[in-house]
Amino acid sequence: MSKRIAILTRYGFSGPYVANKILENKKDLVGIVIESAKNSTCNKAKPEKKKMSFLQKVKAWGISYLVNAVFTKAFRSKYELRHILGWFLERITSRSKERKFFFFRDIVKRYKTPVYLMDDLNSQDSVDLLKNLSPDIIIICGTSILQRHVLETARLAAINIHSSMLPKYRGSKAEFWTIYNNDLDHLGVTIHFATKALDAGDIILQEKVYIEPKDNFTSIRYKTVRVGARKTVEAISLFEEGKVIGIPQDSSCASSFGEPSFEEILRAKTVFRKLKKKVRV
Repeated sequence: MSKRIAILTRYGFSGPYVANKILENKKDLVGIVIESAKNSTCNKAKPEKKKMSFLQKVKAWGISYLVNAVFTKAFRSKYELRHILGWFLERITSRSKERKFFFFRDIVKRYKTPVYLMDDLNSQDSVDLLKNLSPDIIIICGTSILQRHVLETARLAAINIHSSMLPKYRGSKAEFWTIYNNDLDHLGVTIHFATKALDAGDIILQEKVYIEPKDNFTSIRYKTVRVGARKTVEAISLFEEGKVIGIPQDSSCASSFGEPSFEEILRAKTVFRKLKKKVRV
């Protein structure tokens, strides 16, 4: 039986990818809710490490950061710029020939799926909106911590897309930390039930992602997004067929990291180069 689906996300390329995949597979996507404010209560962050200077960011992330920083000034919307750059990066670094709608407005035009902006996904306005949408399943794609009263607006379940093989590497920048720690066994994607505890819910599906010689951090991120979108559709189908089985996580194996420092980024790039040499054919 078809299930009503709602996506909770932020501006970025992962939300449109997931929405595309759901709609391509003719699932009932009743709404996309985008968190638009930086001061949302969803962003209850851990203490941040010392922020990098502009020059450190350029040295750490390379020419792509510099291009983004310079050309953002010429655009009214940083979101638009990120998607334009993402469109090119998708084709240059990932060599993908997929034709996608990279902007939410194009998804609205093509599929008539409503898109809503919310300053705070944990607000009462957000809860009221979700209750009106009446989703069976909520898909969480790139948001930060959501509170229980938001998760409980889903009739069946709220599920999260996480870019590592849980339970290791909970939290943000999971792909980065698997590479930093030379731990490719945990480079991949997990679809799991969303709970109040960060990335701790029962596992529904998992799939590994593999490094290729021409990969970089951007292409690895695109790989995990594409795999996550596909596995999300598989999870929805399991719900529709009544075949979902949640596998509890072994929390004793869990680890969590935050934003990397300048020195950690440089070290990770060295590790990445060595890893790519090992996979050359």
